[in-house]
Amino acid sequence: MHLRQLFLPLMLLICAPMGIKGQTDASVAALFEQFRAAAAFDHEFPREKVFLHLDNNAYFEGDSLFYKAYVVRASSLKPTDISGVLYVELLNAAGQTMERQLVKIDSLGGGNGCIKFDHHMHSGYYEVRAYTRAMLNWDEDAYFSRVIPVFERTKDSFTIEPLDASWKIPEKAKRSFTFGSDTKREIQFFPEGGRRIAGLAQRFGFLVTDGNGMPCAEAIEVYSNDGELLASARPLHEGRGAFLLPSGVDGGYAVVGGHRTELPTAESEGYVLRADVADGYLDLHVERTAGMPQEVVALGIFSRERACYFDTLHVNEPAEFSLPASVLRGGINRVQLFNKDGASLAERLVYCPFASKDVQLSVRQSAAQYEPYAPIALEFYVADDKGNPLAANLSLSVRDDVQEIVNGKGHSIEAELLLASELRGYIHQPDFYFAPSDTVASRKKRLLALDHLLLVQGWTATSFHKMCHHERFEAQQPIEENLVLNGTVFKDNNKREPWADLALKLMMYSPDGTTVEGECRTDAE
Repeated sequence: MHLRQLFLPLMLLICAPMGIKGQTDASVAALFEQFRAAAAFDHEFPREKVFLHLDNNAYFEGDSLFYKAYVVRASSLKPTDISGVLYVELLNAAGQTMERQLVKIDSLGGGNGCIKFDHHMHSGYYEVRAYTRAMLNWDEDAYFSRVIPVFERTKDSFTIEPLDASWKIPEKAKRSFTFGSDTKREIQFFPEGGRRIAGLAQRFGFLVTDGNGMPCAEAIEVYSNDGELLASARPLHEGRGAFLLPSGVDGGYAVVGGHRTELPTAESEGYVLRADVADGYLDLHVERTAGMPQEVVALGIFSRERACYFDTLHVNEPAEFSLPASVLRGGINRVQLFNKDGASLAERLVYCPFASKDVQLSVRQSAAQYEPYAPIALEFYVADDKGNPLAANLSLSVRDDVQEIVNGKGHSIEAELLLASELRGYIHQPDFYFAPSDTVASRKKRLLALDHLLLVQGWTATSFHKMCHHERFEAQQPIEENLVLNGTVFKDNNKREPWADLALKLMMYSPDGTTVEGECRTDAE
């Protein structure tokens, strides 16, 4: 472990020649103005997150899916005080919306509902997703999303029909499907910092998949254009891994399973940022190419758009320093390197364990084992790490684990709110990264696998340039505080074909005898 130089950025500024002190002061002031503008973004455009607690992990045709929703502010993870309406959708494998529900969000950020797997919903894999209308101002990666299996039950077994090349894709499918070779190997590269910079040593995340997009475990070898072996690495988990490309390499390619893939094209000038969280510290390495301006730059840390840390540094030589992990917040943090114009020079996502109070949940039940249809009485007690009672908003699902057909230990509120909702794309069994470890080596392996996941599927809701207001953030969707009546009219042809351009007159009756009337015309959907 290198000597931790906690105050190196400040020392670099203090040791600057007196002749450029005025210029340096002006640069620092300009950098702080960019940071202050970015720090105010969450106040102007607050973002929300959703978690759905489902009553089961798999379903049969004809079953009902019950859910409890938790809607929180992204920056604080406290119950939302923004939106009053939650959208919950069920999508089929083709991406078509099979059902959409509107749920009222209460003062504790909660709501609940039920989705019925009706006769027109056949066995297969479905996506349950949830979002508020305000969340539509960001990418779909911000939504809550979970894939669930729905089985066809026969007399002696249950099955799901697999998709293959003979499957007829619906004409209005919103997802593309590829049926490739299991023996084909593909590699995707993800330069740490966001861009590959020519001539500098740089870490790369990578993902190895087969022709169907499934992760593979084969090792990769990285070569220069002259055929010199530069690095070799094996995926640690789910086809993801990382390797360090040495300095002075131009071009290059990687090989796995006989398949060759070129490395990303390098930019001639720029900054390289390496980051690691270990032993209670955030270790950083910052380096720039010789052609970049000799200017003071800033290092900012944000967690879910909330500002955590700011400092400045002058990178004439490669700089290595450490910050205490206490500057980070629980969950994913964005380490952002930027200049006085608010331009992102490099950025990196790192994960910090959530350092909240330990919550103890104990359960007392009326019997050790229950017969079918027997009454069940459960008593819960929630306390902090010192045994003091806590008020809690709870939801409970009870299942017979003997009959459980899918392992349900893959989606916790911690994994969804701290990890999955801050990353891009599908994450298989996110709770793997939070599972308790018996040994130090096992814990380090899970944390390293989590770091590879951030390298490969890292996603930020808002670019730093937008957070600084240099690029206008357009909030296209308003905040919905009250329920709005929505729906779809289908033709009576048993095909669930939408009835377009239909004039409707609606009347709603309340128990006290009052009525509300409205008229509308349906759109193409």
